[in-house]
Amino acid sequence: MEETAAKCLYATQNDEEQWSYLFRTEGNQEFWYYTTDDLEDLEIEVADYGQDFFTDFDNQRLAQISNGEDEPSPEELSKLRKTVARWQLEQGYDDARTGFIVPVSVGSVVAGYAVFDCGRIEGFDDPALVSAYHSIEEARKAARDMGEVVHIFV
Repeated sequence: MEETAAKCLYATQNDEEQWSYLFRTEGNQEFWYYTTDDLEDLEIEVADYGQDFFTDFDNQRLAQISNGEDEPSPEELSKLRKTVARWQLEQGYDDARTGFIVPVSVGSVVAGYAVFDCGRIEGFDDPALVSAYHSIEEARKAARDMGEVVHIFV
């Protein structure tokens, strides 16, 4: 199945829309993700985020952080980074990494699903086949495992 997926991908390498196998194949699913390193690089100004981002905090704790009376703990900052990252992916921020889950057909039957990693959305790298799976659920799990925060467009 991996060999078939790779052949299908490379057959579109020189198309007018390069790598069109990824985004023109019926049933494809694009996903965007941030790695742990990406989350560490997120510039977080706690005062810029309100109660929607601090769902784990009570109002008193939020006030302490917002007023500068206290700094968020590393655990709180990690949760905030993940919350902000999820929101950014849902809003379409283009600083993430991207990939595709693509059905792999043998004849006219879908035999499985291939996961491709394409690097940063800006500067889209040549896609790399991560692996192929027998079910969409396995492929989605593999996509989720690629990042700390993953958003699959379904």
